[in-house]
Amino acid sequence: MKKQLENKVNLLDSVLSSRYASLFYTIIKLNIPELTNGQYVHVDILAEKSEANSKALYRILRALTGIKIFKEKAKQFKLTKRAKPLLADSDNSITNVILWIVEWKIKVWNEVLYSVKTGKPAFDYVYKKPLFDFLAENHEVQELFDKVMSQRTKINTESILKAYNFSEANTIIDVGGGNGMLLSEILKKHTETKGILFDASEITNGDDNFIKKCNLQDRCKLIGGDFFKSVPKDGGVYILKEVTHDWDDEKTLLILRNCVSAMNKSGKILIIEHIADMKHPSSLLLDISMLLTTGGQERTKKEFKSLLKKVGLRLTKIYKTGSSLKILECSLT
Repeated sequence: MKKQLENKVNLLDSVLSSRYASLFYTIIKLNIPELTNGQYVHVDILAEKSEANSKALYRILRALTGIKIFKEKAKQFKLTKRAKPLLADSDNSITNVILWIVEWKIKVWNEVLYSVKTGKPAFDYVYKKPLFDFLAENHEVQELFDKVMSQRTKINTESILKAYNFSEANTIIDVGGGNGMLLSEILKKHTETKGILFDASEITNGDDNFIKKCNLQDRCKLIGGDFFKSVPKDGGVYILKEVTHDWDDEKTLLILRNCVSAMNKSGKILIIEHIADMKHPSSLLLDISMLLTTGGQERTKKEFKSLLKKVGLRLTKIYKTGSSLKILECSLT
């Protein structure tokens, strides 16, 4: 009986934990993490500075103190070390991820039933058009989405650089590389290596471009284009970081074929993705997220091998990064 009660409580906790996203969103919008970083601040002062109701704000902060986001001392609150990612300028900041989820993704997740019944992305149903078309027509949302991708890349970049040795690559082509954060870090570490950042023209020409910020244009070209049509030729290493999970098998095969057609015979393709695995439940939730957002998917190792075989590639090695995100090194068969 006791075991059944514990299981019931744990399941209910899982259901109710989703509410914390709204609380995180609230304190980020009120700038509370910055106001309480490194010092105790009374809730009345926080309420005054954030133009909030003091009693209501206290209840929010008390609830978050219960999961160790804050420490409390006589209605004074201080951000804990574990909550540093809630700071906008933190190295591992997740602020934009939270803004994206609460402002745009929650509505999509509320329509899981639609995707399950139709097999189609709920995003298209909610916002009346596919994700990337929607972003192209809504500049502010595109900016937020780009920041989300940058934050996710920033969190993973260090582990990718530790896991894989890029020093032997002459020219690295980052296909769908966004604002070039990952490629810029690779080029900074390996000063003899050259690169090409390849993505849609409006992205490679954007102001928030790390190749430009890091003054790497002498070693890295910025090329705009459509990876469904072609990719730059003669690369030694082609990077596809969190690109293939956006698309169904048919479109993923098209991207891979274009890379195979363009690469050197001795070249390699690095598919950097979350491998769907029961050992990493978060990867399975990401898989559902892709179903809802673009109709894509997080694939298992077996599913990747099947796709690679169809385009004349073989999986030579999988490099671990410490999470479900893996580096799949692929070569021509």
